[in-house]
Amino acid sequence: MNFLRVKNMQRKAAENVVKRYISDMKLSLQLGTRIMTAVRRAGKFQKQRLHGSELAPLKSLPVAIKKQLYEEVFSPIIEQHPLFGQLRARDANLHRAICHIIKEESLASGE
Repeated sequence: MNFLRVKNMQRKAAENVVKRYISDMKLSLQLGTRIMTAVRRAGKFQKQRLHGSELAPLKSLPVAIKKQLYEEVFSPIIEQHPLFGQLRARDANLHRAICHIIKEESLASGE
């Protein structure tokens, strides 16, 4: 949680610097708003997804809960391929196992 708090504080500090610049330079309200909107949008695109491997409490979860977590995280991604959509409908346990394997492989490769 501290990681998120620090990132949020950094984002707010950066926005405050931009706001101060807008104020110091006496920019118009219209331009100031456009600048702040662009800064916020750019920040959203620069945000990186938080990975489960970065969250220490998730490492201690029981395997059954981890499998369910991985299924909910990876299902929307792999089901974009028709084969995996059909697989889930036919064999939910195999689908869950594949999601778990994907997660284990991504951890092994350092992603």
